[in-house]
Formats: sequence, C-alpha cells, structure tokens
Amino acid sequence: MIEYREGNDLDLDAVIDVYRASTLGERRPIEDRHRMAAMLANANLVVTAWDGALLAGIARALTDASWVTYLSDLAVRQSHQRRGIGKELIRRIQQAAGPQAALLLLAAPAAESYYPHLGFTHHPQAWMLRRPPPPLPSNRPPEAPVRRRRRPPARGRPPTWSRGARPSRRCSTSSGSTR
Repeated sequence: MIEYREGNDLDLDAVIDVYRASTLGERRPIEDRHRMAAMLANANLVVTAWDGALLAGIARALTDASWVTYLSDLAVRQSHQRRGIGKELIRRIQQAAGPQAALLLLAAPAAESYYPHLGFTHHPQAWMLRRPPPPLPSNRPPEAPVRRRRRPPARGRPPTWSRGARPSRRCSTSSGSTR
C-alpha cells in the first residue's frame, strides 16, 4: 500500500534515486548534489509517495497558496507508474495549496499526453527565460584582479580615491582611542 507524506525533510540520495528511476533525472541536475539539495530545501510544498521504505514518487512545488502553485517536479518510479500515484500526488499538492490557487507546470516531452486526462489545459501564452548554458572550462589561469591607482590630485581639489583605497575616517584622540 502507498503512503503519502508532506514535507521536504528527505534523504537526498533517496530523492535523487527516484528522479533517476523516473527518467526525470535526465532533465534535472542530479549529479550536482548541492543544487539538488537547494531545490529540495527551497520548495515550499513537497508531497511524497512511499512503498514501505522505498520512495516511489515525489511532487515538488512552489506556491503562494492563494493565486498560483508551480508544480516544478512530478517524478514516479517507472516500476510504480500506472498505479495512480502521480495523479494522487497532484491531487494532494492541489489540496495543500488551497482551493483558489491554480496549478501550473511545464511538461516533460514524454509526459505531454498525461496531463490533459487529469484536467490540465494547454496554454500557448506561457513564456520562459531559459538559463544560460554553464561556461565551458577554460585552460587559462584566472586573470589577476585589476588594481586601480590613486589619481594625482588636481590643483585646488581634494584627492580622489579608487574603490577600497580610501583612508579610514577614524581619528585618534590624545588618549589614543578612536571614535
């Protein structure tokens, strides 16, 4: 029997394993543990499906619980698909987000035909700014930071200082303390 739980205090290895076993791992940074941990920790609505001690599915969302809920991930192990687990995860996300919050998602190419039978409608007005690709590794050593020099003062004007090179405004008093 499948047990459903809410919360994001989960074992990261179990989460990565369910992403990998559902094929969602092909489109998520599962090799970057730090990033996966941040994705999980910063989601404010997470519902999981458990088959005994095995994490069988996960729904990870961001919501304001009033207007919109973005379902960022829905992953169910391939071995557990076609049992209604994904549908129940979505139902529980909707229930936790509240009756007024719309549910929004970006479908994986292989799952586009799944969502219409759950009541989702396609919206061509959606737009997305994609992340830039990560920089390619460079064989050059990093360049040293450029240090600015103080410009000589113009006649009758106080000196100008480069950023970070301005002298301290503290003054010492006759007792040796600073203000």
